[in-house]
Amino acid sequence: MHWSHRAYGQLRDPVHKSHLLTIAGPYACPRRFVLDRLNPRDAEAVTPDKLGLGTATHEVIAAHLTTGIRCEENTTTQLEFELRHWLGDAAAAVDRDMLRERAEMVRGLLAHGLSRHVGRVIACESGFIAPFGPYWLCGHVDLVYEPLTAPLTIALADWKTGASKPHLLELAHGWEAGVYSAALRHGFFMERSGRTRDELERALIEHAEQFGVTPTYGTFPSAVHHVHLADYVPYRKTGSKRVHRPEDLLHYGYPSARQHTYKPTEMRGGAWISVPLREGDLTRFAWRLKQVVGAVRMGKLFDMPGEQCTRCRHQTPCLNDGYADMTPAAQTELWELYGKDVLGE
Repeated sequence: MHWSHRAYGQLRDPVHKSHLLTIAGPYACPRRFVLDRLNPRDAEAVTPDKLGLGTATHEVIAAHLTTGIRCEENTTTQLEFELRHWLGDAAAAVDRDMLRERAEMVRGLLAHGLSRHVGRVIACESGFIAPFGPYWLCGHVDLVYEPLTAPLTIALADWKTGASKPHLLELAHGWEAGVYSAALRHGFFMERSGRTRDELERALIEHAEQFGVTPTYGTFPSAVHHVHLADYVPYRKTGSKRVHRPEDLLHYGYPSARQHTYKPTEMRGGAWISVPLREGDLTRFAWRLKQVVGAVRMGKLFDMPGEQCTRCRHQTPCLNDGYADMTPAAQTELWELYGKDVLGE
């Protein structure tokens, strides 16, 4: 595939949140971003791993929110069936306990989470294209809604299926909240309507080229929530933990940090983590975005070798970069030192 790094951030090659996380996120590797662009793979492909199950979890939630079915009659068994149906043949390779946990996440959200936070669902998994300064942003938002705490305003929620909660500093200065807030303020939104993510992006770009962009909402979100779905997985046994995070203190009704004794079937914490972002913070987001896009356009994106390389599909070519210009003697010395498993053929 031909990809021009100098055109990155323009309308036909917009910036995605996933790009920013790959280049400058908690588990970043700038070189992986380059290799992903040069050697793309089908983003819609479902694989029997956590990524595939995460996508399936989002799809099941979207299906329920789109149809308005979100009452307590959604049993864990029924939701497991829906997850398996979405995964198709890949479901056979998914760990049963993990599948059940994902079903419990969805059930907890549908039965309890939405009724405490969402007054009205406005859009679910809709895509956006947004001009932001000299750059273009593109992607999709898990949920756009009218919050119960601030009627007649618009808020955002981002579903997360990971095991651990991010630090509050990571959330306040993270890419997700910046991209989604800028999109809500400046972007045009389009329903997916059965299209793949790639098809939806092409439709958004074509719309922007033909008609320009008139913001769909044109407002900064009144709230941005990182929703930690693992908190909806009930405890299996009695135990204790120290509660100190703001959303957990609010959930348990504690005024300050303290030890909490939990019981079986109890929810694990306050899943809806408020991201402290104000409209003025988009100035910092714009500054950070400029650094990343500038680095891409200069073509100076380095590798970051580590344990994460063991799960990267670019491992072999990436870890062999730089050896081509070595002398035969130097190549032999490295071969003897590290061996075939690291250096390859």
